[in-house]
Amino acid sequence: MADGSTIKWKYFDAFDGMTEEQVQEMTSEELKAAEDECMMKNAWKVCGDVRSRIDGEPAPSGDMTAYVTLHEGMLFIHINE
Repeated sequence: MADGSTIKWKYFDAFDGMTEEQVQEMTSEELKAAEDECMMKNAWKVCGDVRSRIDGEPAPSGDMTAYVTLHEGMLFIHINE
């Protein structure tokens, strides 16, 4: 990173706000979906952190400009599973 610090990854937990009983009642599909959604939420948060760290930092041709894509349809690279 431009500032030499590490990147925090886990801002959100898939089961925040849920009781142990609620988690136990979820199907395997629901558990996987909650984990996938949480992973995406953490990824977008990290993207924002990276953008804020490098935006305006010096580069060979001037200062860097960083953006976070607003939605999936605007991604430069999109990998479908």
